[in-house]
Amino acid sequence: MWGALISSLAELSQRERILLAVLAGVGVPVACVFLLVLPLMHSHQRAQDRLADATRLYEWVQVQASQWGSVAPVDPASQAAQPVMGVSDIEQRLIAAGLRKDVTELSRSDTGSIRLRFDDVSFLAAMRWIDEASQSWGYSLAEFELERRDAPDRVALSLTLGSNP
Repeated sequence: MWGALISSLAELSQRERILLAVLAGVGVPVACVFLLVLPLMHSHQRAQDRLADATRLYEWVQVQASQWGSVAPVDPASQAAQPVMGVSDIEQRLIAAGLRKDVTELSRSDTGSIRLRFDDVSFLAAMRWIDEASQSWGYSLAEFELERRDAPDRVALSLTLGSNP
């Protein structure tokens, strides 16, 4: 193998050998940079961006939690004694709280759970509504998802209310 390589290089002119050496000396490092180093740097930058986003979200949640204050835990026994509210009852409470305009989904599943979604709602108003309504709606909070929006005190909120055991 080496013999074939040496004989093919010997057939090249001096100028061709120099160009081949320059190509190997410059082309291989450039290929390593573009195929290895730059993708690694790019993925490292994306990881740093995700970490910064997570840190900002954590700080925002801490600020919101401090504004909200302490919330008394709900006694499951008192919640289980409540009759189950229908979708229309929940909608009436949303209207009374001024949150109906922010609701993007309010539906009941075949299993009896209620799905409620807000794409853009005031965090404090939504948490106050949940705190007040949870005392009498007759459901337990089965799923809860919260995502911060760019504007202060604005979140995307998704929750599923399941039947009490």
